Amino acid sequence: RQAIYRYSDTQQSRRHLVLPPQSRKGKKSVKPFIGTPDKPIEEWMSHMGHQPWGHFFTHPPQPDWKSKYLLEFEGEKCALYAASAGYAGISQPGFNRLPDAQRKRYADLRFKVAGVVYAIDAKDGHGVADDLRKAAADVGLPWIGIDMEKLFPDLPKGGSIDDVPDVGAAIKVILEAARSA
Repeated sequence: RQAIYRYSDTQQSRRHLVLPPQSRKGKKSVKPFIGTPDKPIEEWMSHMGHQPWGHFFTHPPQPDWKSKYLLEFEGEKCALYAASAGYAGISQPGFNRLPDAQRKRYADLRFKVAGVVYAIDAKDGHGVADDLRKAAADVGLPWIGIDMEKLFPDLPKGGSIDDVPDVGAAIKVILEAARSA
């Protein structure tokens, strides 16, 4: 069980589900891989490398995004759920949440979008959200945090857009909450 998310032609993140007997409960493993486009992905190295990692984008940045807020989620899977409902989304690489890396990613995004609407994971996402809010403020990127637990109280711990029955309807609720904020 593996998911591969492309960050660039030479960078990708892989999610592995480690099942028993290696893990008693079943555990997610998040690893960065680097390589070159001419090599099969099986030959890429499990390593972050020396190049900075940008955001994971569901769509290539567009010129008209300068006047729009972009949805951000904790995890590429959630960003892809938003894309399946017709919305562009981003995610930060989970294996590199160092403050300098977060500021750099937001600085790179600063002049591509009007701001970010971040969906805070239910019940346990506020630590990450607080770090991202600070990183965005440090570079002058408008940032709105939307607490998924408040909007959708039935979400499980860590729940997000991938746990709602109708993603498109949920994003409309998130955007309305962002407009109110």
